[in-house]
Amino acid sequence: MQQPNQGIRAAIDARREEIIGLLQELIAIATPNPPGSNYEPIVALLQKKFAETGVSFEKTYVPAEALAPHGIDGETYPRPALLGRHGGQVGPSLHLHGHFDVVPANKPAQYIPLRENGRIHGRGAADMKAGLVAMWAALRVLRDCALQPRRPITLSLTPDEESGGETGAGYLIRAGIIRTDDIAFLIMPECTSTDIWNASKGALVVDVIVKGKPAHSTLPHLGRNAFEDMLPVAQALVELRKQVETRRSAFTVEDPRAAFSTMALGGEGSGGEKFNIIPGRYHFTIDRRPIPEEAMADVRAELFAVQEEMRRRGIDVTFETLLEAVPALTPADAHGCQVLTQAISEVTGRVPRALLCPGFLDIRHFNARGVPAVACGPGQLEVAHGPEEWVAEQALLDYVQILALSLLRI
Repeated sequence: MQQPNQGIRAAIDARREEIIGLLQELIAIATPNPPGSNYEPIVALLQKKFAETGVSFEKTYVPAEALAPHGIDGETYPRPALLGRHGGQVGPSLHLHGHFDVVPANKPAQYIPLRENGRIHGRGAADMKAGLVAMWAALRVLRDCALQPRRPITLSLTPDEESGGETGAGYLIRAGIIRTDDIAFLIMPECTSTDIWNASKGALVVDVIVKGKPAHSTLPHLGRNAFEDMLPVAQALVELRKQVETRRSAFTVEDPRAAFSTMALGGEGSGGEKFNIIPGRYHFTIDRRPIPEEAMADVRAELFAVQEEMRRRGIDVTFETLLEAVPALTPADAHGCQVLTQAISEVTGRVPRALLCPGFLDIRHFNARGVPAVACGPGQLEVAHGPEEWVAEQALLDYVQILALSLLRI
């Protein structure tokens, strides 16, 4: 493989300015989620650029009726997606998946790309517009070199990963629009510093709603104080949190402290109306992040047992699920992981680590359907979503080479 490797690198170097320029173009199309702005312009640009590589894309939309339960106005903020295919080979495909939405900028200037000291700065530079560029560039340079990927390549470019993916990849998979039955392996070029996230935590986000009866504060006997009823609920959840956070994953994590299950209470909360009214309602959120070793059915049962116990005590409390995401896991010795590891080692001179992602990713939607799926990309998690988001030019170009080699070998 040495000669193709050299040719690929030469082709990447020849297109360096075009690769960097495309990343700057994508950053300049502000696609913050919420609300989901400018999805149509970025999809149009991506469709145009990928056509140069021989990818045939089908454009589809998440329907308005699937968006409405999530509070999204599909007329004002449509959710388009691109599903593509490259190559006429027969057999299961290597799938490339990415998202084009970004978290809102910390300042307006983040939507203006800045090239400085070997870095490209801007919202989405790390998470994950550099990954989208790498997907395009890897296919582009293979075409320049007249090299054919080993498998057919399928692609999905989707919205709303930053809000959990339920109105992006999640819906498209559930509806059968993205077919998962013919995918041999999936790579998502997220911001992993070219380590390999082969596992990720799940999530169970719940809104705890306690109802009482409002009354004038001078006549408290006529009401029931929802705030006071909330206190034993919260205390029971604190005790559960202490148990939960003793559970440690056996997977390697960048920061060992992130290997534990977590349960954050009160991220959002409010209630009451006025100082002189007995509060009739209080609510707060639970953000439960289970490790891959925990079954979601057990996680849910354990949490909702608190609701049932409080109801038996006469407290009017309801746990409403806001988000549920199963943990993801692909064995580190899977063929795709081994190929990626070899390519990364060849290009960078370092052996990547197989790591547990402390958050959750779109790969979980595929993994839940039996697809071996990993995240691996050029950006750094440490700067993603931050006020100074950037990606190193060299890291991006190296990753293009890594991905191109992987397309030839997986």
